[in-house]
Amino acid sequence: MTRFRPAALAAALAVFLWGCVTQPVEEPASVSQCLGQTMESIAASLEVRTGIKGDKISGDALVVFMAAFNKSPPPTNIDSDEITLFTSPITGQTLVIIGQGGCAVSTASTSRGVAEMWKRGIVPINDI
Repeated sequence: MTRFRPAALAAALAVFLWGCVTQPVEEPASVSQCLGQTMESIAASLEVRTGIKGDKISGDALVVFMAAFNKSPPPTNIDSDEITLFTSPITGQTLVIIGQGGCAVSTASTSRGVAEMWKRGIVPINDI
C-alpha cells in the first residue's frame, strides 16, 4: 500500500489512472492539512475522467474498514467519517480516498484484494 502527502494528490490520481508505482510518504497529521479538495469534487473528477463510479463506505462498514486500515503497515491513526474507493477494472488497483468533514485528508493506493480485506476488517500481513 502506498500513502501520500497532501501535496501529492494529483500524483496519486495520475498513478491510479495510469497504473504506475508510487513512493510511500507520510500521512497528514490532522484535518487542517486537507488535500485541498473536497471528497465530492475528487469523486466527481475521477468519475468523469475514468468512468469509474466510486464505492462509498459509511456507518458500521466505515468503522470496520478504518480499524483494519489503521492497523495495516505502516500503522496510522487517521479519523474518518467518509471513504470512497475507486477500483480500476484494468489494473485492479484501488484508490482509497479518506475524508473528514467533507475534506479529503488522506489517500492510499492498494490492490483490490487488500481493499476487500479492509472492508471485512482483516489486516493483511503480507505484501500490502
